Amino acid sequence: MKLYNLKDHNEQVSFAQAITQGLGRQQGLFFPLELPEFDAEEIDNLLTLDLVTRSSRILSAFLGDEIPAETVHQRVKTAFTFPAPPNTPN
Repeated sequence: MKLYNLKDHNEQVSFAQAITQGLGRQQGLFFPLELPEFDAEEIDNLLTLDLVTRSSRILSAFLGDEIPAETVHQRVKTAFTFPAPPNTPN
């Protein structure tokens, strides 16, 4: 995943670099160069998943192969240690 500095678009870094560095030049925030897209069927499928699995898949779409999907899943699982309401259709 490539990210760019919102205050200096010439500064581009990897996800790992952005995490390590924190802010870019001129205290700029990093933003993804490209956002993943999900079609309607993919969104419907995501909404059938539990919170941890759904969140892991969405985050993995942003990260690409920079962090293995299983590692992302384990980290998300560790982060969500609180109960979340079940997904209810509108």
